[in-house]
Amino acid sequence: AMYFKSTFGDKLGFTDYAMRSLKDCTIPPSDLWRIFYTLATVMNNLIVSDNIDPYKEFQRKTGICCSRGEGQMTRKDKVLMRQFASQYKGEEIDIEPHITFPRISQSIHFGYSNAEQKIVIGHCGEHLEIYSTQKRK
Repeated sequence: AMYFKSTFGDKLGFTDYAMRSLKDCTIPPSDLWRIFYTLATVMNNLIVSDNIDPYKEFQRKTGICCSRGEGQMTRKDKVLMRQFASQYKGEEIDIEPHITFPRISQSIHFGYSNAEQKIVIGHCGEHLEIYSTQKRK
């Protein structure tokens, strides 16, 4: 993360929470590297362009499955949705978009800072709780 903050700082940022969550993240470093790089280079350009669906275009260009947001039932739950609102340099960032590693129950959540005009990583690690996972506990 420190490398990407210094090398791609104009296109990729990390919230304080993202930096803390990385400590317990079990996503292989090579996968993290690939995701951070493609978010900084490919996704950043797609979000600022006039593409109809940057998430589908991202998957087409990179082969990385990226979800725009959470499901309808999660979105209806205000308590669950609070965890997808992240702060970055005083701006509230929606970090619903994510890339998931289901086999290891990990995900990378990110959003876009309009003020900074860059992708902001909001969480890296264990899946954030959603409607379907809250019933398991």
